[in-house]
Amino acid sequence: MRIQNSRNRPLERFQVPYCAFAPDLTYCGFPPTEPRMKPFSLDLRERVLADHHAGLSFADLGRKYTTSAEWVRKFIRRHEATGEVAARPPIPKRVPFHRRHESALRAAVAGPPDATRAALRARLGLPVSIGTLHNALRALKLTFKKN
Repeated sequence: MRIQNSRNRPLERFQVPYCAFAPDLTYCGFPPTEPRMKPFSLDLRERVLADHHAGLSFADLGRKYTTSAEWVRKFIRRHEATGEVAARPPIPKRVPFHRRHESALRAAVAGPPDATRAALRARLGLPVSIGTLHNALRALKLTFKKN
């Protein structure tokens, strides 16, 4: 849907990033391994603390240091509760099930051809739901129905 602005130029209602050279990409602009944001520096955090102790409000601190008032509030509350000033390390992302158990999944599918998903789960011997097993087989592009 196109909307006209006051100068009669068309405006896109929803602007979604799109990579014309690679439309099948699930990201646009950032490689999936590169972090999107860097933590605020220790110097900035110390200045925010000093100004907070001087009496500035969260909103004033956010405007002064071009951060959000919500980040300032969370940072101050965390500092009051734990005494931490430095940024916390990023939480490592869990490796998906199909990547952790790819070789076992391939071996289980290569076995007897009449196995159902429940039989595959029993053959794997892993505490996994049928839905997770189904998604893992789809992600690895493994079919197990043999005619």
